[in-house]
Amino acid sequence: MKSTEETSGKRGPGPLPESRVSSSFSLRARLWLVACGPGLGVLLLGFVYLQADPKGGWRDWITILALALLLALAFALVAWLERTITKPVDELIELSGRVAREENFALRVSMPAPEELAQLATAFNDLLEQIQLRDLELRRHRDHLGDLIAQRTAELLQLNHALYQARDKAEDASRAKSSFLANMSHELRTPLTAIIGYSEMLIEEAEAGGQPDSVPDLQRIRASGRHLLELINEVLDLSRIEAGRMTLQHTDFDLAALIREVSVAVLPLAEKNHNQLELDLPPAGLTVNSDQTKIRQTLLNLLSNACKFTQQGQVRLRLVVETTEGEVWAVVTVTDTGIGMKPEQLNRLFQAFTPADTAITRKYGGTGLGLTISKKFTEALGGQLTVTSEPTRGTTFVLRFPTRPLPVKPVPAPVPVLPASLANAPSVLVIDDDPHTRDLIARFLLKEGFTPQTAADGRQGLALAKQLRPALITLDVMMPDMDGWSVLSALKADAELATIPVVMVTVAEGRDQGFSLGAAEFLTKPVDFTRLAGLLRQHCPVPGERPILVVEDDEISSHLLRRNLEKEGYAVMVAPNGRVALDQIRMRLPAVILLDLLMPEMDGFEFAQAVRARRDMRDVPIIVLTAKDLTEEERQMLTGSVTTILQKQTVSPEDLQNELRAAFARHLPNVPKQP
Repeated sequence: MKSTEETSGKRGPGPLPESRVSSSFSLRARLWLVACGPGLGVLLLGFVYLQADPKGGWRDWITILALALLLALAFALVAWLERTITKPVDELIELSGRVAREENFALRVSMPAPEELAQLATAFNDLLEQIQLRDLELRRHRDHLGDLIAQRTAELLQLNHALYQARDKAEDASRAKSSFLANMSHELRTPLTAIIGYSEMLIEEAEAGGQPDSVPDLQRIRASGRHLLELINEVLDLSRIEAGRMTLQHTDFDLAALIREVSVAVLPLAEKNHNQLELDLPPAGLTVNSDQTKIRQTLLNLLSNACKFTQQGQVRLRLVVETTEGEVWAVVTVTDTGIGMKPEQLNRLFQAFTPADTAITRKYGGTGLGLTISKKFTEALGGQLTVTSEPTRGTTFVLRFPTRPLPVKPVPAPVPVLPASLANAPSVLVIDDDPHTRDLIARFLLKEGFTPQTAADGRQGLALAKQLRPALITLDVMMPDMDGWSVLSALKADAELATIPVVMVTVAEGRDQGFSLGAAEFLTKPVDFTRLAGLLRQHCPVPGERPILVVEDDEISSHLLRRNLEKEGYAVMVAPNGRVALDQIRMRLPAVILLDLLMPEMDGFEFAQAVRARRDMRDVPIIVLTAKDLTEEERQMLTGSVTTILQKQTVSPEDLQNELRAAFARHLPNVPKQP
């Protein structure tokens, strides 16, 4: 017998070796030794040569028969091995492949007879079972996690809603407080002014009448009245700022002269505490254009505080000029050698109604509002107010503001991407120098179905108004270079723009002035968007008395459209096909037609052409609402006959409302306004 390696590559056996037995007769035989198995086919392993000598007699034949029997047993053994070992192994391989492909961990291997293979199959089945259990556990955790996320999301939504409600309530309360205090200014100041005036009059009479003993008491009454008036003024100033009613009045004045004037006013307080007040001012003075009243009040607060919190020390004010990026800035530094402040006191210094230290407040008095108001004044003027301090070593305030109003740098507001349905919607022009206000109003207009256009100053607003001819203009009053009153006057003086309604949106007073100049309405900031929505409906194009015609053969779709439209206040007619719709048009002209295309008797294509053939219907908007995917040829058929094509499966009620607004604005510009 030869091995497989020895016979690999050979096509067949060589010639039988010659027998060395000398005889006149010999028997030679050749046996093929092969192996069979799945995937192997028939594999030649080698050959067995048998040679018998007739002279050997029956022994040789017994040998041959024994060998043949052994070969038969070998073949039987191979078949048994194939059935008991190879086949189970193949089944295991096949099952492993299925598990990998299908990710089905419920499959199991059948148990083979041999103990070793049975152990292997058991281990494989155990592995699959563990994986299956782990997979089920992971799915259970995933589902639980999804439920947990949904629960947490709902809780967060509720919490956010509660926070929004709390914020709205707090803002309402703050506005109510500020409004109340602002409205109380006349009632509070009038009696105090009378007290101060009468005390001054009595002082003069006492001095003239020879009653010097009464003068000190009357002076105390006057001083207390003036102190109370200062406190009330601070509270009212802060309330006016919080209510958005602070206005700026820019004038030219000499800042150095103003500082000298303020120093004279605080000199008695400095002398009372035995302080030395020093001024370091430029000899030539410094002319600035700013709000003189607010600068005076800020300087008075800073110097008064420095003198009040310093005993037998020094208070020094220094004025310099700095140039940064081409802009000239006035820098006023007020330094004292007083009690100073700790870091935690500095953190509360500019907070309203929060003195730096309650013990200090009880000792020195004050409302804690002076520095808060000063900081807000400075920021309104485009400047900054900063402070540094060390306990027992004094405090330094730095007031920095521009000598001229800073040019308003146009803030590129994000250009809203208008939906296709708003491309032709009525435009509203928003003129306001505050970018945040412009953005808020623009977002609101988009939601209401209008096309917002914005301008950052009055001149740009006038140019856009001439170019766009908007349906309505919202106009701020307090703007640099050209204020709102000037813009309103220019709009009403232009014959082409005079009919555009203008809504004043501002923090400034002047309602009567606005109406006298031709304003349609007057809104105060923060904007009441509910009221603004009402003004938009009042002054912008509206449907009027003509109904919307819904041409739709599907009863459910037509009913849904009719219900939604009537809920929005539209009158609606419904027709199940084009022929019935034409009959209804003969009785009553519609304002807009909502048209399905696939209908019995007369489809939408024929109906649109029939409508356009009528002279009185050529300008009526036709909005196609269809679920059909139109071919280019079908779109060409509709070109010139319909206004817009909307897909039923994608259009939202908001899109439809926006499209209706745009249609009314384009085709019904002269509809009378609703009251």
